[in-house]
Amino acid sequence: MQKNNPIQMYQLLMLSHGVHLRELRFLRQQSVPIPYKGIKLGTDLRLDLLVEDKVIVDLKAKDKLSSIDKPKLLTYLRLVDKHLGLIINFSQRDAFGAR
Repeated sequence: MQKNNPIQMYQLLMLSHGVHLRELRFLRQQSVPIPYKGIKLGTDLRLDLLVEDKVIVDLKAKDKLSSIDKPKLLTYLRLVDKHLGLIINFSQRDAFGAR
């Protein structure tokens, strides 16, 4: 999610509330460390949502997904050792799921 984007922040809060109502555990804006030579580097990479410690949800609000969006999600999955991911673009009726 882009920093300081009020539309995306609103959507994140709405989606978080929906997940909460379904009694699913979730983390918002979870930090993603990058491993390097045996240590984990702190970064400003953040997951929009991590649901049930299994599914990464990456929120977008743009006209079209860019060529970097799918590889970015796949990188997040690898970095946090997860196997399920979902990109939700609120500006179009597109979604990309990764396994």
